[in-house]
Amino acid sequence: MRIAVLADVGQPVYHVGDEAIGLATANALTARGVDPVMLAREPQLLEPVYDGIDRVRTASVPWGVADRVALFHEVRAGRAWNRPDIAELRTVLSTCDGLHLAGGGNMNSRYGWLLTERAIVAAIAHDLGLRITLGGQTIGPSVHAADRDQLAFIAENCTAVGVRDDVSARWLTDNVPTPHGVRVGVDDATFLAPTAEGEKKTHISVTFSPDLESAVGDDGIRRIAAALDLVSDELGLPVWFEPHMQNWGSGDMDGEIHARVAGYLNAPHELLPIGSAAGTAARMSSAGFVFTNRFHPVVFATAQAVPVVALGVSHYADARLDGALSHWGLEGMRAPAAAVLDDSYPDYLRGVLAQREAISAALVEQREGLRAAADAWWDVVAGGDRPETYERAPRARAASASVPAWWTRVDALEKQLEDARADLELAQAAQPAPPRASLPRRAVRYLRRRFRPNSAVRG
Repeated sequence: MRIAVLADVGQPVYHVGDEAIGLATANALTARGVDPVMLAREPQLLEPVYDGIDRVRTASVPWGVADRVALFHEVRAGRAWNRPDIAELRTVLSTCDGLHLAGGGNMNSRYGWLLTERAIVAAIAHDLGLRITLGGQTIGPSVHAADRDQLAFIAENCTAVGVRDDVSARWLTDNVPTPHGVRVGVDDATFLAPTAEGEKKTHISVTFSPDLESAVGDDGIRRIAAALDLVSDELGLPVWFEPHMQNWGSGDMDGEIHARVAGYLNAPHELLPIGSAAGTAARMSSAGFVFTNRFHPVVFATAQAVPVVALGVSHYADARLDGALSHWGLEGMRAPAAAVLDDSYPDYLRGVLAQREAISAALVEQREGLRAAADAWWDVVAGGDRPETYERAPRARAASASVPAWWTRVDALEKQLEDARADLELAQAAQPAPPRASLPRRAVRYLRRRFRPNSAVRG
């Protein structure tokens, strides 16, 4: 059996979490006798760990809302079959028995080009009569009207639908047809690395993304450094900064904010280069504590029974982090990024640190139940019979924390802001392009020198 896998892999910028999902998916299918076919935007950039696995270029999707939505409708109607990238992908999919839309695709309007990419591949697979599954996703939370029908098309044509948080499950069941139900489970990469018991704890693992600094400013960076000093002093361990998104060998992106925080740090520390997905996940077993605003450090930490606290910088981040923590009973371990600016945050951290042994024990106790549920899900993806209902592993409360009421108010404001941004993007896309005014050549040369274009990279 051959199953095509569309994961968010094969890009110039290496993203540990996305690569971990792709690798975990390939491993799970291979272990069940399935030959995965990895779809990627730049297949030549896939890691050597995929040697022996077919690698194929996926469809090319424009960034603009109007253009990408129009392309989806062209593909769905069968009017784009002769487009070279679509024709090539269709030929590959015709050799497969199924399509799996792997986790980490960020299926919302914030990353709409990724949603459209998945909808287009699903439309081709559906036309070919392939079995389609969707797993490990975060759906929404903010989806504007132009993207809703793409999500509806995917959900109603999947044999099995899996998400990694309750927010996504609620969005699907409230907004689009889900004829086969929705399964909620841990992230696909949770058990990528073998779990280790009794390993010596050598460090505090820290991973930040650049948008954290935008959320808290320079004062927040100083306070985060002070919080890391507190944790290092309490545990007697150095701080290791471990980037999760970066151009290989550049030290950019996560590395840049790590260097900023380290500049205010008194505790012993190391600025590590980015590592492979498998290596980063495995190294988590020797961490004594994790502090992050990224998603996959939480995923790797909980699987290795390492206490973790997280900072959320947006409604989308909050939904993902809360989902990852809640599977293990760690509600309250995620704070809005603005919490570090409050004088009460050090006391909150001390309260978490005081529970770290109980947290680790509770995580170990729950691990096998969650692993069994994950294995059962991979059986379904690999072609097994779809159960009529999805059993969810029981949750136990692993830790409690005193959470100020204003944290909840900040969360609500972030949701309103993200919904407004999605609606604004759609409104702007519907506007006709403004007429181009001619300028004197001297003015054009001046403006080109004065204003340099900025480049944006997904976080």
